Amino acid sequence: MFESVGTRSWAQLAIGTLLAAALAAAVMVPYPVARARRMLAGHDPRLPPFAEQHLDFPTTDSPFALALSLDQQLSDVDRARALAAADDLAAKLGWWLLTDTGTADPQAAEVALWKRDDDPDDLVHRWALWLKNRNVYSRPAFGTHLAPDEKEPNYVHPDELLWVFLHAAWRLDLRATVVPSPVHWYVLLREPGGDGVRGVETTCFRCPDADEPSVGLRLLFDEDFYPSGVGGIRNPTPLPPGVYTEVGPEALAGIALTSAERRATPDLARLAAHLDTNPTDAGVGSLLYQSALARGVVAAREGRWDDVQTAADALATFRRDHAPLGPPDHDDRVLAAALAFSRKDSRSGGLALSEVLRFRDAEWGRVEKGKVVQPKSEAHDLALWLAIEHGAAAPDDWNLRVVPLLNRHQGDPIAVDRLCAYGRRALAGTSTRPEDEFAGCAGH
Repeated sequence: MFESVGTRSWAQLAIGTLLAAALAAAVMVPYPVARARRMLAGHDPRLPPFAEQHLDFPTTDSPFALALSLDQQLSDVDRARALAAADDLAAKLGWWLLTDTGTADPQAAEVALWKRDDDPDDLVHRWALWLKNRNVYSRPAFGTHLAPDEKEPNYVHPDELLWVFLHAAWRLDLRATVVPSPVHWYVLLREPGGDGVRGVETTCFRCPDADEPSVGLRLLFDEDFYPSGVGGIRNPTPLPPGVYTEVGPEALAGIALTSAERRATPDLARLAAHLDTNPTDAGVGSLLYQSALARGVVAAREGRWDDVQTAADALATFRRDHAPLGPPDHDDRVLAAALAFSRKDSRSGGLALSEVLRFRDAEWGRVEKGKVVQPKSEAHDLALWLAIEHGAAAPDDWNLRVVPLLNRHQGDPIAVDRLCAYGRRALAGTSTRPEDEFAGCAGH
């Protein structure tokens, strides 16, 4: 009898000990239920709940990692520390997302989140709260000086807040795009497979609950109201081309470069020297490529052909020495095309141009139905203009050349006049008129 009682006491003690240990683990390890759900789904519960595929945010690398690579060459930014801080945020958002939706996968959680009113707003609010709790402040000092678990104030340039948010979107594969305004950039979060849209003004992270429709006082907004532009208070006339039109993830490298160059001019020789000793640094490779290409495109538009040649030579060297870091597109060939056309060499210009357009034209077939089609980059924009100026007009050119340019330059009456005139030549002999497809062509 005494042995039976003793055995039962030990069993109760063991069960009590296990329950106490489980309770302690639940207290010490955050999000225990979500971690258990991840484990049952075949994932390592110790790892952050990051997306394994990038379907809604289809870029190989984080746009924040790219921006930090640029900043690191221009200031004393600690890239590794800033990325660790951004990863910590993305992990916290991911665990919250799985806990709140009762799912084990970030993509499934995103779909579930949008099924409930205001929940996408909760996700953005939590991102803003994390930044506030980390003593993050927005200040126009160059670079992202962001650190994990730092008690002292962290200062982030207003432009860089965009990248901090997009890093979380990339890690969790949220459906996010960027919208430029005359002032800076906004984020649009879209419902996967649905019609829901929420705008995010990342610079307003310190006042997420404010409702005043003014710059600096509104974290979230409806799609048709941009605090610094449409519906807001800083909308210049005429609008610059391309504003208030969504830019997909494939254009983020160009935006990062534009943002970095607006605050500091990269030293291309220094970047090339860095890449020679660090040949796998994709961020610096992208900066070197994009910077040379951007300068060449601007020079081509201004007719500075010696500068175009310098940029084209730099890109050829990059392709020769660092081919794995080069993008799969052929946008850099637009400089060769522009140079050939400047020499009246239509044959060479047409061949180089076809390399750019063949790759980009194939993308039009993969565009979602109803999505506004635009040039994919500044180089692609130049290629389309060169095709219009130096190619023979054909009916297919309306959709492949004119429409993307009209979508981007509809605020520029001179550009619209040229495009509509070209469209009339392209559509001659068909039953379609430019004004039937684009009202702005009426009278042009």
